[in-house]
Order: sequence, then C-alpha cells, then structure tokens
Amino acid sequence: MEFIKKHPENTKSLVYLENLANTNNPEYDIKGMFANLSEEIRTSKRAERLLNTLRARALVVGADAYDFEQNDVNGKPVKLSDFKGKYVLIDFWASWCKPCRQENPNVVKAYQAYKDKNFEILGVSLDSDKNNWLKAIKDDGLTWTNVSDLKGWKNEVGELYAIKAVPRNYLISPEGKIIAKDLRGADLEKFLAEKL
Repeated sequence: MEFIKKHPENTKSLVYLENLANTNNPEYDIKGMFANLSEEIRTSKRAERLLNTLRARALVVGADAYDFEQNDVNGKPVKLSDFKGKYVLIDFWASWCKPCRQENPNVVKAYQAYKDKNFEILGVSLDSDKNNWLKAIKDDGLTWTNVSDLKGWKNEVGELYAIKAVPRNYLISPEGKIIAKDLRGADLEKFLAEKL
C-alpha cells in the first residue's frame, strides 16, 4: 500500500492494486487508491481489467444486472433490456468448453419446461470461430437467443461481467435484478419451479 501511495505513476502500483483487489478484503480502499494513480495508468488496458473485476464484485444477488448489447447469430443487435419483464438466464458458455457442452442438456431441459412461463435464456458465447459457435448451437439444440462478438475471452460482455471461467450464469428477475448465480444441473429447474 505504501508503494502504491508513493508511486502513482508506476505500473507496479497497478499490479499491487490488482493483488490487493483479489484478496477481497474490505479494509482496502481499492477505488480510492486507484483514483490516485496517474492518468496514464488509470486509462491503460490493464486498469480496465481491474475495473471490470471491481464491477463484477457488485454483481451479487439483489444487485441490478448490467445491461449490454451484442449481435445474435444473424448479426442483429440484442440487448439484455429487450427481455425486461421476463426471468432471463444469462448463460456464458463456448463451443470449445467441455463442461459447458455437458451442461447444455440441463439448460435445454429447463428451457423446454419453463419457456412458456415467462422465462428466457440469453446465451453469451466466448467463441472466436463463428462456424464452431453455430455448429454447437445446432448440435446442442440451443433454440434461445444467442449472442457473441466472436472475440473469445475478450468478449465485451464477458469482460463486463468479469467472466474468468465458463460455464457461468446469472438469473435475472423481470425487474432486472440478479436473483441467483451459477445454477447448474437440477438446481436451475428446482429454482425455476420455486419462482415461476
């Protein structure tokens, strides 16, 4: 902390700040220390990653979900807010992710059971190859809206939600609040059965 305070223009200060942020200790005023860094450091790509991590920490049950826009399989822009008034599962996945593909049958089953009960899924793919993405959607029967910017791990929505591993999901209420996270297997259907 002393180094960060004394060297606001040094890249190491940002690295140390990232390490402090990863401890998740409320004692540290990460935002305050970040604000004191030089403008050059605060506007760097690495700083953007830290800010995304801090934003993602705010994505707790009860918080507002971050709205976003990304193109669907036909290149049409889709926003999360387009689904306002419905329960929406934001499902982060990728065609190359084995655990995602193994989880997809559970997600398909839940969708089939609840799609007529005010429930939607918005799939966000961390793919970079469009053909692989489209093939996985077809092969796994993912009939809901799927979006991607085809930037892989650099997917802008993935970065906004600080996705570091997939599969990952957030269940959003009709009012746009996060009501659950990382519902897998039978847990998704069980939660939906209680809510819908």
